[in-house]
Amino acid sequence: MARCSATLPPACHVTPVSELCRGSLAVSSLNHLTIAVSDVTRSLGFYRDLLGCREHARWDEGAYLSAGDLWLCLSRDEPSPARDYTHVAFTVRAPDIDAWRARLVQASVPLWKENRSEGASVYCLDPDGHQLELHVGGLNTRLASLERQPYAGLRMPPRPRAPFEGVLPGQLRLLLVAGSVRRTSVNRAFMHRLADQPVPGVAVERFDAFDRLPCFSPDEVSEPALGHLRHEPELGRWLAAVRGADAVLFACPEYAGGLPGAFKNGLDHLVGSEAFIDKPFVLYNLAPRAHHAQQQLELILSTMSGRPLREAFRTLDVGAQAGSPDASWPDPDTAAAMASSIERIRDACAASGPP
Repeated sequence: MARCSATLPPACHVTPVSELCRGSLAVSSLNHLTIAVSDVTRSLGFYRDLLGCREHARWDEGAYLSAGDLWLCLSRDEPSPARDYTHVAFTVRAPDIDAWRARLVQASVPLWKENRSEGASVYCLDPDGHQLELHVGGLNTRLASLERQPYAGLRMPPRPRAPFEGVLPGQLRLLLVAGSVRRTSVNRAFMHRLADQPVPGVAVERFDAFDRLPCFSPDEVSEPALGHLRHEPELGRWLAAVRGADAVLFACPEYAGGLPGAFKNGLDHLVGSEAFIDKPFVLYNLAPRAHHAQQQLELILSTMSGRPLREAFRTLDVGAQAGSPDASWPDPDTAAAMASSIERIRDACAASGPP
């Protein structure tokens, strides 16, 4: 990857950043990191053999490796390591931090800094003197620490509205969950239409952003002390919405005889949380000929300690009408079925008391 040096001509107009930010353009993630190295073989041994990066390709002038989702390029050049605080940080697991320190010391890798911030860290130099860090934690844990011990002059964006925030006492709080991330999904459209039909004494929230949740891992803590509402917005909204609901209503399609993968990943995030314990739930089947996913979903939710309100379950043959903006929806039969379902939910929640 060649270096480039460019200067703007005097007459070149540069659009102010404030104007650029008004649009929807935004970088999505770190694509790759290129590190200049004087000896490709030596640096490959360091990053691959010592740090455990995965090698994908190498050639006379460089190599491609990866660390998790990060694409790392080693490129032969004349390195000029930073002498300020600029450095590259890699993630390591908390139980391994002492082993990492011992491994680096045993390999005579120079250390360049002692840790003074949140999260355990080991700071070391690569063979060319580039400053690295092996760090435990992430942005969410760092932001959580700032709320406990703020930096001087700290500014943070306002907290987003919490699910069911502002709901009056005594209102029935229903979370409407569509298990499909497909934009034209009938299940998704059905839940959106249902949310748009006001029912006296009922407050609703919707959730269908399962494609924006991180992949669940049992090795990760599901809910740090501060929660995810600010630092991992969609996961935080999902957990908070389930926790705040009096009952959760699901409409989920059947894919290949089972549940959609993104939706199941969202359910897995609830396993390590108390949010769904003894939570009343209702299933709406919008495809009467499909039943495998409904059976699986009831079994999974019951195993997760949810409480099925079977008297409120409904099987509705809505076809494509819910997704058609021109359709008169709901039709009388669907409206009657949903009204009776909501009443059964209201009765069950009133009988059991607050969640």
